[in-house]
Amino acid sequence: MKFLLIPLATGGGVFPTMEHDQISMGPYGLVQSIESPLDMGAIDPTQLRGIELRYRDISPADSFEEALASGYTSLIRMGVDESGTVQLDQLRLETALVSLKIRRNMGDEFDLAVIGGDTEITWKVGEKGPVFYRTFSPTNFTLLGFSNTDFDADAKLKGYISIGSGLGGEVLIRTLGHVGVMAQGAIQARSLNRHQGGAPNQIRHEVLADGELGLGYLGSSFGILLSAWGELGNQWEIRDADGKSGIDRQVATWGVRLTARWAGQGPQPEEPEVETSVDARTW
Repeated sequence: MKFLLIPLATGGGVFPTMEHDQISMGPYGLVQSIESPLDMGAIDPTQLRGIELRYRDISPADSFEEALASGYTSLIRMGVDESGTVQLDQLRLETALVSLKIRRNMGDEFDLAVIGGDTEITWKVGEKGPVFYRTFSPTNFTLLGFSNTDFDADAKLKGYISIGSGLGGEVLIRTLGHVGVMAQGAIQARSLNRHQGGAPNQIRHEVLADGELGLGYLGSSFGILLSAWGELGNQWEIRDADGKSGIDRQVATWGVRLTARWAGQGPQPEEPEVETSVDARTW
């Protein structure tokens, strides 16, 4: 994730820094379908479901160690279902080392990665004239996790391993003074193998894609952005005879975000070495 405002500090002070933090909130809508594809043409984007709150850390990685130490995401979506009941649609606390996810619309009642997790690795940033760009990779690698899905007949936590990766890009264009236009998109594939205990393991595959378009004010150390966004999740699973074999799931989510970003601390410059000379006669 996900990917909003990543500006670059220049002499004019128009682009923000490469390393920054951002917090956003706004309304969202959601529809889902099980066992049949979504009718995308029938989606009404004005039908909203709840409120999203998200925090993200964006840090370009010059090494694998820096990649593991950056890319934090915290997200919560609270919605109202068809019966008028307020419920937690999604909770994500993601780092490369440990992650907690609750994604009920994607079948995850509880998912805790205790060795490994999810992160977004920013690989490259740069600028060409009035254009700033960033490339990144949403990544998952879990050696040990525990999860419970809405398809588990026994409602017990089961151990799993998972791996996934993807590609994403973002472009920020200065249009007038401190005003900038932002566009971004990303896609990620992930596979999860859950240990069933006495039955064939459960294999889940999913592909997530998202896009965002916004307009914002960009200062040298602070920026604010208003954007529209959308996500599409596809999930399919291979299940044993006691499960619901062949179930596919498709979820579409959309919304509006108001995002504030501020400059991160960034890497500190190394102190120059001071050469000292000693008169040999003092020894």
